[in-house]
Amino acid sequence: MIRKDKNYEQIYNKIREKAEKILAEPVSKYEIPHGLRLLSFSRRVLNSAYILSFIYRMEKDKKYLSRLWEEIYSAANFPDWNPRHFLDTAEMAHAFAIAYDWCYHYWEEKQRKIISEALLSKALKVALDCYQGKTPYGWWIKSRYNWNQVCNGGIGMASISLLDEYPEICSTILGSGRY
Repeated sequence: MIRKDKNYEQIYNKIREKAEKILAEPVSKYEIPHGLRLLSFSRRVLNSAYILSFIYRMEKDKKYLSRLWEEIYSAANFPDWNPRHFLDTAEMAHAFAIAYDWCYHYWEEKQRKIISEALLSKALKVALDCYQGKTPYGWWIKSRYNWNQVCNGGIGMASISLLDEYPEICSTILGSGRY
């Protein structure tokens, strides 16, 4: 369709330009400006996951997969994904779910393990504690605003992506969301 339709071609070229810009950017780091939010970094990783995964799948140029891995590996090694501001955690979980799922067959086993273990420890176990009322960070569960959709959505995507590896925790989480 890209070759046949100028609109698709323009859209694809814009996405590809964004991918090229990401290649030149430094990898995200753990930084919580003003002591509250990691959100700008979580969203940056999410944006990179969508763009680089898509372009890699389209072009099969390893530079995009390698750059995505640098981003994912860096975030996997963050001490946490800032669960006290749970949007940060949910957006990072969303990013990891996309990178894991869309590039699953391109990752080495060791890379898949790093991604899944980061999702489990930094997102799913923390979310389960929220659903079970074991932490004060779960107020968003009953929210009627965007926190509910973003948090349940990101954690839900992570649970779906890891359902085969961690069926108990993922099933419990998927059955716990209150939308």
